[in-house]
Amino acid sequence: MVWLWREDLTMPKRSSFMLKELLAEAQQLGVYDVGETVMRLARRLGKKPSEIVKLNSNENFFVPLDLLREALKEIAAEADPRVYPRDEPKELKESLSRILAVSPDQIVIGTGSDQLIDLVSRMMLRPGDEALSIFPTFSIYERCARIQGAIYKPIPLKEDFSLDVEKLPVKLPRTAEEEKFAEGIREAVEQILRFQEEYQ
Repeated sequence: MVWLWREDLTMPKRSSFMLKELLAEAQQLGVYDVGETVMRLARRLGKKPSEIVKLNSNENFFVPLDLLREALKEIAAEADPRVYPRDEPKELKESLSRILAVSPDQIVIGTGSDQLIDLVSRMMLRPGDEALSIFPTFSIYERCARIQGAIYKPIPLKEDFSLDVEKLPVKLPRTAEEEKFAEGIREAVEQILRFQEEYQ
């Protein structure tokens, strides 16, 4: 979808101001950067593109290419792009719920982590809310938080990329029940650390 407008078009001043304000906010978000391309990286390092294996944008070379191509051929043969797709997420949720012995309502299906992070941000964040996240991490967390008007607060990881518990804030200005929040943060962090120790 492309929107075009001209300054000389008849438009109420309030609507024109709101549109300009929205555009200014959108421009501050910038363009989503998927990371350095193979060609740019090759030029920067003085290497041939064929000598570089790119892994910084969720590339997965563990899955054999031939297997993926065959799967895509099967899907293309089954699909009819002329009609609206059937409700496959619902069917998948029902199948997973039987396998995992949970309610289908406990399962959320998404087109990828971007969409799920976006949905959670829309449900949970309001303008002025604080959103905590580790740093460095997936840039989409900050982007989704800022789109919702939230204040994004990155918490740097240690040099070995482990979680720095001491840097987690125990109080946030907009938190209604600070003591309960702090206790909840500690419990969550302790669970993460226990999980990390068990699976190292």
